[in-house]
Amino acid sequence: MKKALWLAALAFLVPSMIAWGGFTAVKAYFGHDIGAGYTAPALTLCALDRDGSAGIIVAGDSRAKTQINPAVLEDRTGMRSFNAAEIISLGGDITTFVNALRRQPQALANHPVILLSVTLRGMNDYSVENIPSATLWNWTAYDHARVAAGKPARYWRFLQDRYLPGLFREARHKRKKDGFACADDVFLPRNLVESKGYRPYTGRARDPLPADTGGWIIDGGSWRAFRASLEWLAASPAKAIVIADAPLDPVWRKNVMYPEWRAQEARFAAMLTDEIARHPKARFLDFVTKPILDLDTSYFYDGFHFNRTGADIYTAYLADMLTREILPSLEKAGAASGAGGNLKEPEKVPAKGDD
Repeated sequence: MKKALWLAALAFLVPSMIAWGGFTAVKAYFGHDIGAGYTAPALTLCALDRDGSAGIIVAGDSRAKTQINPAVLEDRTGMRSFNAAEIISLGGDITTFVNALRRQPQALANHPVILLSVTLRGMNDYSVENIPSATLWNWTAYDHARVAAGKPARYWRFLQDRYLPGLFREARHKRKKDGFACADDVFLPRNLVESKGYRPYTGRARDPLPADTGGWIIDGGSWRAFRASLEWLAASPAKAIVIADAPLDPVWRKNVMYPEWRAQEARFAAMLTDEIARHPKARFLDFVTKPILDLDTSYFYDGFHFNRTGADIYTAYLADMLTREILPSLEKAGAASGAGGNLKEPEKVPAKGDD
């Protein structure tokens, strides 16, 4: 019994000591502004909105990248739109997007609507291997230690395969002082330029997404990074911030999502509702715990993503919500308060990291 207690204590203390010492030293070297900025959202902003004329900027994870069609947004709202979202592990988090805007503030010149996709999986610290460095940079040593103690094999594999190699790459950029700049030679594949960053799924995935059985920490470092980044956006010149948790395949949800997972989804929705209510020009569209669109499984590519047909219906619904409800309500509230729509430059940048 004593031996087991000692082993349990060491399993927590050793990662804690390594995380506290190691990550404190790394932060002291890099400072708050980690990263050379070579992220998908930064490249997309530069390639598709160099003059800052967009009226709607789509951002967030793969459920925005593959499901929100700028052409449909433009057709139904009359506002120039493009999609700067990305797969979560490649920079599909709000912090990476905010840091791209920090580097390219011209994207906010036209007071655009920010249409942002979030997901429970993207906020779960135990999914550490999928969390971008910009969000990880907002973690404390305790956050790292907690994940290392709870999921040691997953955490150490993440350190070896992703985080440490990423830090070495950043160290080379820092030494060479060759951070990203919006230069004339920024390249996006022709199909992404023509689709304005939109990359839909077609047909149906061969295999359904498996159940997520890795445990849950949704109020840790990733959540704090989200809150800080939302605070920045709320103080920015953006006209509105609309955050959507997109619909799920009803059959997949019934057959794959177990009770604890559904409980975590409900908790996540409540956290988002409370946090977004703090910001007058932010709105939350919860399609997961309060399904609005009644689309059957034929409109989905897999459990989490629409196919092209479903994506166009979803985009049209978002566009109509913007023009008929969200923007009129914000304009009315702004006129009533005399706040001018809360359009002001942010005084500080609480979100850290650029990669």
